[in-house]
Amino acid sequence: MVKCNHCGRNIPYDANLCPYCGRSIKQFHQKDTTDEENQNEEQPEKQEQEVEYQMPKAKSDKKLLFFILTVLAVLLIAGLIYRSSLNDDDEPETKTTVVKETPSTKTGDQSKITYNPNKKQYVVVNGEGVRFRFGPSMNHKFLTNEKGAQISVKKGTRLQCVGETDNWFQVIYNGKKYYMSKDYTYLVE
Repeated sequence: MVKCNHCGRNIPYDANLCPYCGRSIKQFHQKDTTDEENQNEEQPEKQEQEVEYQMPKAKSDKKLLFFILTVLAVLLIAGLIYRSSLNDDDEPETKTTVVKETPSTKTGDQSKITYNPNKKQYVVVNGEGVRFRFGPSMNHKFLTNEKGAQISVKKGTRLQCVGETDNWFQVIYNGKKYYMSKDYTYLVE
């Protein structure tokens, strides 16, 4: 048996770490002697071993861990922001065109055309500041931009029609489906 240089407990001769304090030890035999000179000679050797085999301080380990986690968090946030900016740019844009009123598209002829899912038809906006909704009712929210402002289209704007529900047309705007009231729109082919 040998004694641990740090806690002084007896540990097995072939141990590399003290099972009590967890410190690394240098293998040596503790001699049972009453000679004070021999004990005094061993004391400096023990002190050197303490300095030589000290474990890193937990405080510096915590600081390093905190620094690494902070850097990882910043990188993660930057990556998410970058990815969201890519998603906004990758969306296909649908062109909106302004249609001049002709005799076939004037308000008086609106009732002649009904929605037909087998034909390619368009919705023409005949009101000012007409807005998109997420669903076919007044209870659904308006489409807004990133600043929270409601998105509206000008009178005469033409959008592809892909569906009809009660008093609502379903249209494509910027590659996504939204609803517009029939009170402010009409169909053209």
